[in-house]
Amino acid sequence: MNDIIKNTFREGKILYHSILDFIYPAACILTSETIDELNSNRFIKDENFSLLCRISDKDKSDLMNKVKSEHSFSLFAFYEGDEFSKIIYNVKYGGMRKLAVYMGKILGLEFLKNYKIEDLKNYYCIVPVPLHNSRMRERGFNQSELISRGMSKMTGIKIYEDLLLRVKNTSSQTRLNKLNRKLNIENAFEINIKYQTEIYGKNIIILDDVITTGSTINEAVKILKQNGAGEIMCCSLAMARD
Repeated sequence: MNDIIKNTFREGKILYHSILDFIYPAACILTSETIDELNSNRFIKDENFSLLCRISDKDKSDLMNKVKSEHSFSLFAFYEGDEFSKIIYNVKYGGMRKLAVYMGKILGLEFLKNYKIEDLKNYYCIVPVPLHNSRMRERGFNQSELISRGMSKMTGIKIYEDLLLRVKNTSSQTRLNKLNRKLNIENAFEINIKYQTEIYGKNIIILDDVITTGSTINEAVKILKQNGAGEIMCCSLAMARD
């Protein structure tokens, strides 16, 4: 009986979304064009997605110079105002949570191309850079956590979304220069006391949506290191080009 109810509910849900897609067809967030049913996702047309700028060898070198960790990994590189900026805007301010998870899956798939299964086992968990409680109430979600969920689904590495706590309600970093970003984010994080002994010696992936100057993620790395974490990988969906 329960299986019949579940199947009926599932079929009803599929029908509901089919009707919605018919009445309100999905539109590409980059071009506003209708997305074909055969497209791989419901957010960005495949031909436009393939044109997004992946990080170059120079970008990888620049990223490693920005972050204070043993390892770093990112997928896209962008300038303010380019096509990729539209994705970040729709995730952060457009409330497109499913887009954030989807982009996390893409990040995870790329991660799997670059690292062996043995390498993945070396990482204890993924820690998303947290938002302050007041920002969480305002936005309703943490985009870095949603991206982490997608990455976790692809890699199998578990998420500790509350391992780091944001205890300082910082102002937006967007318009600050490098020095002021560093001062603004200083002492913004603490380790959740319930994980304090658990992370000792553990290798951790710290994930943010975008790395610009590295100030935010480096502050997170500092706190993890101060509490005995092992090797750290700074990971992001994208990095801003200078």
